[in-house]
Amino acid sequence: MTLSEMIDECIADSEKWFDSPDLVHHALGMCGEAGEVANIVKKIDRGDFNLAETGSELKKEVADTFIYLLNIAGIIGMDLEKEYRDKRAFNDVRFTHNGKKAKHG
Repeated sequence: MTLSEMIDECIADSEKWFDSPDLVHHALGMCGEAGEVANIVKKIDRGDFNLAETGSELKKEVADTFIYLLNIAGIIGMDLEKEYRDKRAFNDVRFTHNGKKAKHG
């Protein structure tokens, strides 16, 4: 399945489940789900859990975040595959200097 097909599927699901695709709903939902991803990673980092214990929950939250992102792309009429390729090419130039990786910071 292509990203474009996934976007179409997500938009159809949103129309079925929420009456209409709404940019605000999906943007806020994506932020909430990304926060849940970050919270699980924070708990792994501080030693409350390890990835093996919470990996399936983390995967579900990442998938939720991705679904909201696909909906946003569909709502704004974005060709996500093209924008990914364009941004990757831009970043390759931006973060590579004289054949060397750019330093963090």
